[in-house]
Amino acid sequence: MEKLTRQQQRLINAGAAIRGNPYPQADDISFLASELVQTTLPYTDPGDVPIWVRYNGDITFTIQQGYCGKEPYGYPYGIVPRILLTWTTKQLLLQDHNRIYLGKSLRSFVRSLGFDPNSGGKRGDRTRVEQMVQRFFRAKFSTNIVRDSKLTRRLKYSDLQFAPDGEFWWDYSGDEEDVFDGYVDIGHKAAKMLRTSPVPLDNRALCALRDSCLAMDLYNWYGYKTYLANKHGETKEVPYRAAMKQLGCKFGNIRDITKGDVSNFRREAKLMTKRIAAAYPFYNIDFFNGVIYIHPSKLPLQERYESKSNLYSAS
Repeated sequence: MEKLTRQQQRLINAGAAIRGNPYPQADDISFLASELVQTTLPYTDPGDVPIWVRYNGDITFTIQQGYCGKEPYGYPYGIVPRILLTWTTKQLLLQDHNRIYLGKSLRSFVRSLGFDPNSGGKRGDRTRVEQMVQRFFRAKFSTNIVRDSKLTRRLKYSDLQFAPDGEFWWDYSGDEEDVFDGYVDIGHKAAKMLRTSPVPLDNRALCALRDSCLAMDLYNWYGYKTYLANKHGETKEVPYRAAMKQLGCKFGNIRDITKGDVSNFRREAKLMTKRIAAAYPFYNIDFFNGVIYIHPSKLPLQERYESKSNLYSAS
């Protein structure tokens, strides 16, 4: 018998834990704003480009990197900023003010995000978290909606920086804990978005899926679509091409999608959906004839979220 990989073992462990206790404890609940479930961050580093762009019909979503003087921080990408988004949302929901303290220790902060605080070096978890904190909180996110007709042109736009004010302080003097003091002040617009319509997620599943950005994005997206399917009592049908525009930024030019791009996305999405099913057994998803079908299904998190005025008061 072949030995299980660490990824396979994580999926099996998460699935067993969730089946054994479908209702997670407070520490195992994460949240993500519904607007962000439908708009994904870059999978890989966009590199030295002036702006990162995504298109979805008449909607254009862009990210601009922040600067320290004349030096760019770079773009937030990959797993870390996705985890940072859910962490930030949860911190806001736990308090009635917008200032989030990052803690006295880089190690403890890395651990709170679910990464290994002992993994140092150029590509270690501590280094990645430190870099992505700056990249994510200093970046500017913009949404533009342009609707044209023969006689009219309508433009609606929204610019957003998650933390327009903040302070970071790292101390690498040799102290074992690597001092990481500071805070970020979440902007009013961002805080309102994160608090208004949070989608509850099971962090046990998210942690098991964090080897793949697409798996995490699909898990979040399926959760939101299943919630809508349950609410309206009907299956949600999303064509592959439309799903790719929201979630498949690594599979081709989103503005000019080819049949090959759609085929690659479909193949990878099916594979990641099998992983999701291993970790989180409650979604009911079908792929057929160019469409993803998200059926109504029992979601323990939705039941608990809707039945408790304070989600964290439940054990």
